[in-house]
Amino acid sequence: MQRWRRLCIQHLEEAVRLKPSFIFAMGELALMYAEDKDMSRAQELFQEALVMSSERDHYIRQFIHLRYGQFHLYHTKQEDQAITHYTKSLLFTAETPEGKQCAEVSI
Repeated sequence: MQRWRRLCIQHLEEAVRLKPSFIFAMGELALMYAEDKDMSRAQELFQEALVMSSERDHYIRQFIHLRYGQFHLYHTKQEDQAITHYTKSLLFTAETPEGKQCAEVSI
């Protein structure tokens, strides 16, 4: 698993390097770093993605809040932060796949 996770991280790093505005890849990369137990790098990427997504459409912001909520729920065990980001994601719409995922999370 470690080998495949590292390979995935390498590919996502390359995608973000080639296109720094690729916020979806940045969110997935942050979760991969969390899976790899590099919480500081994951947190750094999420903060960067949140700032960048504030200037983008609501689908991108919703995606980042969903992933950040998952990060807090499954990796930092901070349920209050997870709820905050799931709620922020639902403020956009609950009709997208990301919105439905946020609405279905049972904490």
